[in-house]
Amino acid sequence: SVFYEMFGDPVRNEKGWPMGELREIAEIKRDSIIPEKINSEKYIGLEHIESETGKILRIVQVSSGQLKSNKFAFDEDCILYGKLRPYLNKVALPDVRGICSTDILPLRPIKNKGNKYFIAAILRNPYYIKLATESSVGANLPRISPKSIESFKIPITPLPLQNHFASIVEKIESIKQKQQKSTQDINTLYDTLMQKAFKGELTS
Repeated sequence: SVFYEMFGDPVRNEKGWPMGELREIAEIKRDSIIPEKINSEKYIGLEHIESETGKILRIVQVSSGQLKSNKFAFDEDCILYGKLRPYLNKVALPDVRGICSTDILPLRPIKNKGNKYFIAAILRNPYYIKLATESSVGANLPRISPKSIESFKIPITPLPLQNHFASIVEKIESIKQKQQKSTQDINTLYDTLMQKAFKGELTS
């Protein structure tokens, strides 16, 4: 809702932003890492990214010899985009550097042109999910090509506005994390009290 309020619908473009291609504000970084060069790295596979939310469910610490195929390098500035079955909407924002499956494309915002939170919001938009799905090739394992992603027609919005959007998203995510932590603490306390109650350790 914040995105639509600030930027409008990217398809109807009622705010009249100039239109361009995604490649104008982000570049796909396919820095391939061969297995022999993988020593001790943080690894994210497509299965480690939650569909729709983009939450990174797990980061695996891998050592030499554990991975048998090439991977892509990424860092904290990247957006991780799942190119396999793009209808699953797996778009993540890592806060670490590491390596990922080649079914994931690392996109890096171009300096002074794009913000990763804005780009992630574009890629998660239902219109672009549908566009990616229709642009995919392969019957059983549909994939979208990097060229197709780079050619997405998007509104080219001012970077200060993108940065303002990012600051709002970061605040919202911080609140969500605090709420989740509070819920976990409450559940832990509840479980502890229940155990004590069953053991007759609670006193009035």
